[in-house]
Amino acid sequence: MLQFTFITFLILFCIFCGIMRYDSRTLWSGFLFFIMMLNLGVVLVLIFLEYSQAVWKNEVLVGILSVLLEIVFLCVMLFPTILLIMFFIEGLKVVKHEGLKPTNLLSILFSILLFAYLCIWTMIANIRKNVVGIIIYVSISFSIVYVLSFMAMYSLSAILNLIHLKKRENWIISLY
Repeated sequence: MLQFTFITFLILFCIFCGIMRYDSRTLWSGFLFFIMMLNLGVVLVLIFLEYSQAVWKNEVLVGILSVLLEIVFLCVMLFPTILLIMFFIEGLKVVKHEGLKPTNLLSILFSILLFAYLCIWTMIANIRKNVVGIIIYVSISFSIVYVLSFMAMYSLSAILNLIHLKKRENWIISLY
C-alpha cells in the first residue's frame, strides 16, 4: 500500500511540475497541489504506521513530528478564519474602488455567511434533533465545503502563479 501511494505521489508531482512549467496560470495547478499534498499526508501517515516502533524510540524525531503536527493542525484550523478575513478586506477594497454594486458585494456577503456558518450555525443544536434539520444541516455543510474547496484551489493557484519557473522574455515596445 505504501509503495502504491508513493508512486501516486510521484506521478502527481511530475504532472504538477509539468503544469507549473508550461502554464502555471491554470486552476489545475492549485487542484493538483492540493491533491498532491493530501497524497503526501497519506504517504507520511503510512510511513509512520509502518515504522512506528522505530519512531517512538527516537525522542528527537517524536519532538519534530509533534511540532510539525501542531503546525499542520494550526494551519488547518486557521484556514477558514484567514479566508474569512481575506475575503472581507478584499471585498471592502473592491467596494471602495469600484463602487457599491451588488456584484461588488459578493465577497463581503460570502465572508459574512462563512462567519455565520462557522460561529452561529454550530451553536444551533436543536435544529439537528429531527430528520429535516439533519438533512438541512448536512446539505448546507457540504455546500460550504464545496465552495471553500474551490476558493482554496483558486487561492492556491493564485499563490502558485507567483512562482515563475521559466525565464520571462523582456518585451520592448518601440514607437518607431
